[in-house]
Amino acid sequence: MPLNPDRVFRDFRDWLIKESSLSWGQSLKDWTTGIKGCFQKLAKNSGYEPVLTSIDRKEYLVDIVWKCEHPDRYLSLAMESELSKRDDAILEDFEKLVDIKAHLKIGLFHLRTRTAIMPMLDEMKRILNKQQITFNETYLVIFLSYDDSSEKIFISGYDLDVKGITHRIVSEDSFRFPKIQ
Repeated sequence: MPLNPDRVFRDFRDWLIKESSLSWGQSLKDWTTGIKGCFQKLAKNSGYEPVLTSIDRKEYLVDIVWKCEHPDRYLSLAMESELSKRDDAILEDFEKLVDIKAHLKIGLFHLRTRTAIMPMLDEMKRILNKQQITFNETYLVIFLSYDDSSEKIFISGYDLDVKGITHRIVSEDSFRFPKIQ
């Protein structure tokens, strides 16, 4: 059964706000480890077997997948994150999602500013329009950005189909987030 992108987004956002011990300015490794841990917990709570590539030493293309073994074997979710703020690295990781089969594909990316979201989405749509082999899949693209002046983290989620059509903005939210001193 395909996952609901709205629910996954809300669960991640709630974890980030309420349960995460992360601070803005911590290392990318700390953030990546925290995000993978969150998705591992969400998988287990949803009845899936999470596979974390760097922890389990499995050879998958992306950071984490949720496997479903019964009654048929398939990937319910594939997630890739890129927190470096480099456009080329973000697009490279998005292309990994395009190349893997899963019902829900999540790209979680850190952008320098919120104004960079639409140009990045346009580039992702261009990539999706070029693919020739498609599957019944949905993309949830989550963008994080941090505003130093307000000390707020902004989180936005977009639901894209296999042809790159944005069906809706899942959510746009901001909240105060501690910055490491």
